[in-house]
Amino acid sequence: MVEYPLLTYRSLQRRLVRTQVKELLSRLLWAEAKAGIVAVGILLGIVSVEAVFFATSSVRQLLWYGWLGATGALIVGAALPTVARLLGVLPREPLDKLALRIGRYYPHIGDMLCNVLQLVNRLEQQRGTSAELALAAFAQVAQRAQEIDFDVILDRRRTWRSVLLFFGIVGISSLIGGVAPLRSAFHRLVMWERSFLPPPPFQLRVEPLKAVVVRGTPVTIQVRAEGIPPTVVRLVLLPAEGERQLRELSAQTPGNFVADIGRVMSSLRFYAVADWMGYEVRSPEGSIRVVDPLLIRSLSCEIRPPAYTRLEPMRLNEQGGEVAVPRGSVAWVTVEANRALQSAEILFARPEDTLRSPLRVSGRLAQGSFPIATSGAWTVVLQDSEGQRNTNPLWYRLTVLEDAPPQISFIQPTSDVELSEQQILPIRVAVSDDYGFSRLLLHYRLASSRYVASQKEFRTLSIPFLPSLPVQEVPYVWDLSPLKPSPEDRYEFFVEVWDNDAMTGPKSARTPILSATLPSLEQVLRQSEGVQQRIAEELQESVRQFDQLRQRSEELRRQLSMPSARQPQARWEQQRRLEELLQQHQQVQERMERLQQQLEDIAERLERAQAISPETLQKYRELQQLLQQVRSPELQRLMEQLQNALRQMSPEQMRQALQQFRFNEAEFRAVLERTLRLLKRLQAEQKLEALRRQLEALAEQQEQLHQQTERAQAPEQLSELARRQEAIRAEWQRIQQEWQETERLLQDVLPETPPEALQAAAEQLNDAQASEMLQQAERELQRGQRMSAQQAQRRAASRMRSAAAALQRLWDELQRNLTREIQRQLQKAMVDALELSEQQEKLLQRTQSVPAGSQRLIELARRQEELRSAASAVTERVMGVAQKSFAVTPQMARELGTALRAMQQARTQLSERSPTSAAQAQQEAMEALNRSVLLLQDALSALQAATSGACPNPGSGQGAGAMGFLERLQQLALQQQGITQALQQLSQGRLTMEQQAQLARLAAQQAQVQQALEELARQQQALEGRKLLGDLRRLSEEMREVVQELQSGTVTEETVRRQHRILSRMLDALRSLYERDYEPQRESRPGQNLVRPSPPGLRLPEQQPALVPEQIMPALQQGYSRDYRRLIERYFDQLRRQGVSNANW
Repeated sequence: MVEYPLLTYRSLQRRLVRTQVKELLSRLLWAEAKAGIVAVGILLGIVSVEAVFFATSSVRQLLWYGWLGATGALIVGAALPTVARLLGVLPREPLDKLALRIGRYYPHIGDMLCNVLQLVNRLEQQRGTSAELALAAFAQVAQRAQEIDFDVILDRRRTWRSVLLFFGIVGISSLIGGVAPLRSAFHRLVMWERSFLPPPPFQLRVEPLKAVVVRGTPVTIQVRAEGIPPTVVRLVLLPAEGERQLRELSAQTPGNFVADIGRVMSSLRFYAVADWMGYEVRSPEGSIRVVDPLLIRSLSCEIRPPAYTRLEPMRLNEQGGEVAVPRGSVAWVTVEANRALQSAEILFARPEDTLRSPLRVSGRLAQGSFPIATSGAWTVVLQDSEGQRNTNPLWYRLTVLEDAPPQISFIQPTSDVELSEQQILPIRVAVSDDYGFSRLLLHYRLASSRYVASQKEFRTLSIPFLPSLPVQEVPYVWDLSPLKPSPEDRYEFFVEVWDNDAMTGPKSARTPILSATLPSLEQVLRQSEGVQQRIAEELQESVRQFDQLRQRSEELRRQLSMPSARQPQARWEQQRRLEELLQQHQQVQERMERLQQQLEDIAERLERAQAISPETLQKYRELQQLLQQVRSPELQRLMEQLQNALRQMSPEQMRQALQQFRFNEAEFRAVLERTLRLLKRLQAEQKLEALRRQLEALAEQQEQLHQQTERAQAPEQLSELARRQEAIRAEWQRIQQEWQETERLLQDVLPETPPEALQAAAEQLNDAQASEMLQQAERELQRGQRMSAQQAQRRAASRMRSAAAALQRLWDELQRNLTREIQRQLQKAMVDALELSEQQEKLLQRTQSVPAGSQRLIELARRQEELRSAASAVTERVMGVAQKSFAVTPQMARELGTALRAMQQARTQLSERSPTSAAQAQQEAMEALNRSVLLLQDALSALQAATSGACPNPGSGQGAGAMGFLERLQQLALQQQGITQALQQLSQGRLTMEQQAQLARLAAQQAQVQQALEELARQQQALEGRKLLGDLRRLSEEMREVVQELQSGTVTEETVRRQHRILSRMLDALRSLYERDYEPQRESRPGQNLVRPSPPGLRLPEQQPALVPEQIMPALQQGYSRDYRRLIERYFDQLRRQGVSNANW
């Protein structure tokens, strides 16, 4: 073989050998990685077995060395084939096969490299082969082989995967082996010659590990065993003060051991231990540090109510209980602890949430506040620097008081009212609230009027009050005169009050709407006439009912006198009829009470409207006294006797009670008949007087219209005056029609009416010229002829005045005629009664001288009957006067009735020839006649005094005096109200110089009111002789004290309060005047029969007694004729000679 091909061949061969060595080394690395992976896996398995089974030392030795041997065998076994081939111990792969594998990676080489290597390698041995051709082919292939990489056959990827897998498994195994059990197991496996105990199957820990508790607090230590717990655990206690303690604990639940240490008084350390294979398993050490409790040494709370409540702050301490406070209050809390604080807060538990309010901390003190808007409970929570809190704090309950709305009600008036001519309405309201008021207003409006349009909106007036007084009666005098109300104007009004709630806003309350009407005279009279007519009908019905009752009682009395076969059934029927009789009597009494009240209302309304004279007003009151007799205590006593007899079911008692009841029925029927007749006469008199007053008012309106016509200029004013003139003409026509009815009534009811005066009044009222003048004035005003209208108006007003004067003359003459007739009748009755008394006395003397059983007693009985008939005539004369006048009193009629009954009894006793009993009855009759004479004399004296202008009866002159007093008191109340309002404005703060001067003026005004009130008190005492409700004298004294305070320049809230009290009492006085007829001293009381034996006469030689008693002397000086005076003197002289006491007169 030539030189060049040989070098090429060897170079190619070396390249193939290098590739073959690389391949073997790659295989060696791959095999060792696999062996390492297996060894690591075996080691991990052995360590796991040791961790689980905790093998003994010999087993660990076997396992360890077995693993080492296995690992060596794996490494050697994996490397031996490859190393043997590298060392040539084992044959390597032929190079032509290696070249064939390389050619497979290169298609252009294919198996040519393998072929030329085989061909060149056997070139010398083969025969018949061309060497040149073989070398040429080799050279060509060798040339191509220079350009390719023989390492392409190396599987480096597989090798590197194995190596990476080995290192990954080693890393993962290292991580797994780092776990405590595996790490310990690997350590024991490596150190197989050493002895290792197995780890305990549990771990101990204690709770609490570190704690701070309050001294004396019960402490519980809990030991928990995690894993397989032991059955017994020991707790070691190491107190700071004291010896070591050991407690053995048993499991309450698996793995849970609890030790109750009790109240800890000092700090301590502790830990838990448990046995395991002769050794102790110990827990970490815990500690408990004992500290003193955090306490509230003192707590104070000041609750400050809202300013508008004017309440004083409330102070609470730590023992305070539940407290009620107004809404919006603020609680200021101060707390002192027993040591320094780190923080403090107030917990306020409300129904919806809990409010936390932090407190400012300074050392041991904490201060702060919280608002109170809702009810709830609050407490203080403290915390010191060590985190300790006060345990079990006290809770304090707070109840929020809602500010209720105010309340208001009318005290005066309580219903719709009518205004008097003074147009002043006293008002008093009761207001109440929790804390006070901010406003009090009177709302009013004109609801209806004949002359102007009504008002839709209410106007307001401010009423002075005491803002800080929660409950008060506020007086106010409403003067409506600035509103200039006209007759029939009706005002609606109500009072509204607001409280002073500053939290949710003022709340208000109002009274019901009332009305105040200024009635016209026509309305008052028309209403009073209607009521009077109903009263008359009621009286007629009562008379008819009394007749029925008398008939039934008489029938029942007869039945009780008759024997009955069916006694039980008859008594039951009598009892039922008697019960009906009593019920009907009760109904009559109730009707009389209603009628009396209606009469009182009529009189009061007529008096307020000044529609009647004082004399007519006095007659109304006397009419009420007559009705009062029907409801007298005597009748009530008789009804009680009937009821007692009814309960006892005694026929005899029932018969006697009915007999006495029958007599009283007749008397009461007479009272009703008299009341009815007097009422009719009073109606006629009132109608006449009302017409006169209406004429005077109409004339005054005409004169005012005349003055307005004189000032009128515009046509619109004249048109308005024409309409008013038309209204006056219509009123004149109405009065003319009323006169026709009044004239007929006077002729029917009052026969004493003087015909001449009646004719003169009729001519004035029926005068056609007055109507023509009124119509002419109306026409002239419509035409705008002012001067002509004035002349007609002046003449019409003059005609009206003349008509009113004619009615006044008719009234005066009627009263004079009536008075003269009554005086004449009473004088005749008194003389007759005096004569009867004298004759009865003579008959008494004759009876006393006749023995019992004498025939002369029959003659004396006839004489007694004659005297009784004469006494009956006197009684009829007096009762005839009673039908016309109130001069005859009920006592007078009773005395005459007593005399008649005594005479009847005396006649009966004389007929039975019993002179002793007859003398007693005659004595009683004579004394009754004497008393009736005195009563007749009193009546005559009163009539003569009234005729001369001096009426001794306090009631007869009360009307005008009381009305004047009422007007003056109303004016003083208005002045007092103005002073009160001004003082309330001045009491708001310090007084300026101007206000001090105003205060001095108010003091002077108050002094004037006080002096005027003293004068009124004196006049009222002289007028009525009784004490008004409200005590005017006491009011005057209180005013004097107020004047002294004002003069000293002092105005306090108490001064204003006293002013309100004074005004309220003045309104009480006004109301007492309105209600004076309800006072007990105005009630009539029935007379009593006082029968006293006449003592013997006293002989006084030193002094000649007067012929006539002193109490009779004024009566004799009232204008009796000489014959009457001589008769009276002779009568009383004869009585005195017989020794009759003055008490029996």
